[in-house]
Amino acid sequence: MINLGKTFSINENTAGNKKGYHFSKTNDGKQILREAMVGFLPSEVLQAKKQGFSSPDSSWFKGDSINFVKESLLNPASDLYSYLYYKAISTLIGEHLEGKKNRRLLIWSLLHVNEYLSKNF
Repeated sequence: MINLGKTFSINENTAGNKKGYHFSKTNDGKQILREAMVGFLPSEVLQAKKQGFSSPDSSWFKGDSINFVKESLLNPASDLYSYLYYKAISTLIGEHLEGKKNRRLLIWSLLHVNEYLSKNF
């Protein structure tokens, strides 16, 4: 059982249409979060329509921050290359750097995997 405060808990083992319930009021799947935040957030926030968000990662991978990408992902000694082929990844990153393909999501994922590997293995 997940207990999210005094007035709200969910028993994930209870049969029933949990998806239907959690989508019923807001139609965005965030009902569980909205109910968990009652008393912490104003009602206008809890009842607001969900808005999308796109991270500014395409701008992060330009200018000075591109040096971080190169140092992290274009280093054959990176932990990432214990699992992936350096040549294949460097080709994909090169396409991004040359403006041939937008590989921002791949770069973002590779940075995170590389960081995880460097901390845990």
